[in-house]
Amino acid sequence: MAMIGSPKLIFIDEATTGVDPASRQIIWQGIRNEGRKSAVVYTTHAMEEAESVSNKLTIMVRGYFKCFGTLQDIKAKYGEGFEIFFNLNTQQINERTLDRETAN
Repeated sequence: MAMIGSPKLIFIDEATTGVDPASRQIIWQGIRNEGRKSAVVYTTHAMEEAESVSNKLTIMVRGYFKCFGTLQDIKAKYGEGFEIFFNLNTQQINERTLDRETAN
């Protein structure tokens, strides 16, 4: 509906949520085609979807833009991976295990 009449600016939110993979590809192709004639602002939580339909991306966190650029720019700056640190208290684990074993 957003594309009827070829507007200059189109806003689309989560267009393919819950859609089967074959239909999703058709919708993405339609959005890409429309994007040649119109500016499309497309919101999604799915990176695959954003990559498929966009030539520029922005990432928002808690309502604030954190970065903007091409997919390659964003991946180069932020796509190096994640660091996760775990702090494991083995004393508590051992105490809980003993509590469960004595309860049974």
